[in-house]
Amino acid sequence: MPRPAIKHVWFDLRETIVVSKKERYERLRYETYAQVTGGSVGDALIAEYEQLYAKLKNSNTAVFRSLGQSQQFWSQRVNSFAPSELYELAHPRIPDQLQRIRSIVPISLFSNIEPQKIIAALQIDPS
Repeated sequence: MPRPAIKHVWFDLRETIVVSKKERYERLRYETYAQVTGGSVGDALIAEYEQLYAKLKNSNTAVFRSLGQSQQFWSQRVNSFAPSELYELAHPRIPDQLQRIRSIVPISLFSNIEPQKIIAALQIDPS
C-alpha cells in the first residue's frame, strides 16, 4: 500500500466532530450574560447580547472579556457543565470513521474547551 501524502489530520472538535445543542447552549449564553450584567433573560437582553456578539466578531469569549471577565471565563463556564448537556455528535458514525482514519494516518483533535471530557462522554476513543 502506498504511503499517504497526508501525514497527520487535525480536527477542530466543535462544530465538526461535535455540535452544540443549540437551544441549551444559547440559554447558557443568555443566562451567563444576565448574571454578569445583573439583568434578566428576556427579549431585550437577548437582543443586546446578539448585538454585542456580532460587534465582537461572533465570539462569546470576546463578549465576556468586554465585560471585564477573564479570557478563560466563557470556556470555564462551558466546561462546568456535563458535555452531554451541551454537545452531541455531528453524526452517529463519527467514532467509527475516526477509527478508520486513525488506522491510516495519525489524527488529533483541538479545541478551546476540554476535549477529553467531551470525547469520553460521546463514546469517542481518546487514543
